[in-house]
Amino acid sequence: MKKFFPFIAIKEAIFIVLIGGVIGMSANLINPNGVKISSARPPIEYADDSVLAEDLPSVQINGTNQDDFDPDSETAGPAVISMAQMKKLFAQKQAILLDARSVNEYRQGHIPGAINIPYESIEDYMSKIDSLSQDKWLVCFCDGPPCDLGELLANELFGMGFPKVAIFQGGMNEWNKQGGKIKKTE
Repeated sequence: MKKFFPFIAIKEAIFIVLIGGVIGMSANLINPNGVKISSARPPIEYADDSVLAEDLPSVQINGTNQDDFDPDSETAGPAVISMAQMKKLFAQKQAILLDARSVNEYRQGHIPGAINIPYESIEDYMSKIDSLSQDKWLVCFCDGPPCDLGELLANELFGMGFPKVAIFQGGMNEWNKQGGKIKKTE
């Protein structure tokens, strides 16, 4: 009686795979629409770890240039505005500043004239939200990057039907960096 050796079966399987590979590669070379075996890809470029999001160049969103912001225009969502635009709207009494940070952060220092509506407890501030003017810009902000509470509050207010909602993404970080006045409350 002859013993079965698995090595012979393994050798035959490897031989079949190799022959199949050679035949497949040959057919691929002949075929004008063959699959590319290798491709040269450009190297991936990464930002330096020392670069902060605040230092990256600004981009245009929805095809609008932030320097050309028209306060009388209707938007399809909250507009992103610069600090200069926020100051101009507020100085012309066309805006209400809404600080989306917590009550404690607001008390420790906020932009003078800003109203505190903490996004984290927005349901407790519904009566204050209902009293906001529909005719003025509601400019929402928080600390600035990476904080997104101002953006979340802006999207919530826009969803509630307020037509003029803006986001001052620089927030308190940019305000402090530019030497803006701070008001503290107890």
